[in-house]
Amino acid sequence: MPKWPLLASIGLGTLYIGTGFIYILSGFGFLPVLPASNDVIGSFMLLIVGIVYIVGIQHLKAQQREGYAFILVATALAAVLFALHTIVFGTNAMGSFLGLEDWIDWTPLESLSPGIWLFGVILVIIGGLRLTGRLGGEKGIFPIEG
Repeated sequence: MPKWPLLASIGLGTLYIGTGFIYILSGFGFLPVLPASNDVIGSFMLLIVGIVYIVGIQHLKAQQREGYAFILVATALAAVLFALHTIVFGTNAMGSFLGLEDWIDWTPLESLSPGIWLFGVILVIIGGLRLTGRLGGEKGIFPIEG
């Protein structure tokens, strides 16, 4: 079984959980205000995505194929979170472009939530694995060995 799923789960799970905790603390006022830190519910969703990645680690360590399902589900949840945050970003940009009163002082940094840029990290990892030939190919994404 390749090592990249285990390393990706550890890295992405830690990144999502750490970012979720930081943004929750910022949202409740325990840390300085961060960009898009008023979205506490979105921060809890980051924790959920990170937990799904982390739970998959024990299955991957035991060489069980069920671990791949945790990677796929966590990535799907991250994609949904990315889509929702992108829609919010787009509607805020549209309000600013149209010059609506509530969006006069809006800047893109205000809506650049971690759900957007963390999904970019996932895409970079997937792209890197694809370019190095460790992802996909003739045998598929998760080859059956044996």
